[in-house]
Amino acid sequence: MAAIWKFNMPLSGTVIHLMPLGSQPISVAFQGDSLALWAKVDPAAETVKRLFHVIMTGQLFSDAEEFRFIGTAMLDDGAYVVHVFEEPL
Repeated sequence: MAAIWKFNMPLSGTVIHLMPLGSQPISVAFQGDSLALWAKVDPAAETVKRLFHVIMTGQLFSDAEEFRFIGTAMLDDGAYVVHVFEEPL
């Protein structure tokens, strides 16, 4: 069985989430003024740590090859755009 879970994200910086093993991020978006990541998960699976980076447009960051792009999110007025990457732990 699978479910879609929401994980709250910071507006900038890094965050570690405990997610069920094998979780697949499927979307990143603003919900109101809050940034969230949605993932398809197996609720019965053991949890593992996952590291995400939230980077604002124009912000300098380490362009590590192992970073995997997850998605881009924009506030409705387009004034705030962020990009989410995952770094393997």
